[in-house]
Amino acid sequence: PPPSPPFVSIKPQVAVTGVRNQISLTSPVPLEGRTAVFLFDGDATCDSAFALKQVQGDRVTSGMVYIQFTQPGAYKMCVSRAQQQQYVASAQQEQFDLMPGVLLIVSDNAPPPAPPASPPSPP
Repeated sequence: PPPSPPFVSIKPQVAVTGVRNQISLTSPVPLEGRTAVFLFDGDATCDSAFALKQVQGDRVTSGMVYIQFTQPGAYKMCVSRAQQQQYVASAQQEQFDLMPGVLLIVSDNAPPPAPPASPPSPP
């Protein structure tokens, strides 16, 4: 079996739809240059990570990824096993590992509440 994936933590653990969310990744192993992909939580696989990396993924740069979500829900995170350029050179399909314990909650991007109406001025 492949080695167990490293522990990764993310900040923030919540995001919103319709905007680019900046997500910070912290890990004891270098993630720089790897691809992080967020998939709907449901099973413990990363089967669709390669297909969805352009939509719900980003290359880790300076410990950050920027993802724009279109649907609310709970997302797990998968990370490519090697840096992107290694796959480009060999024309191999990237392999992804599930990062256990990472869960991102995405909610609808609601507009901010309107400020309270100011009371009428006294005459």
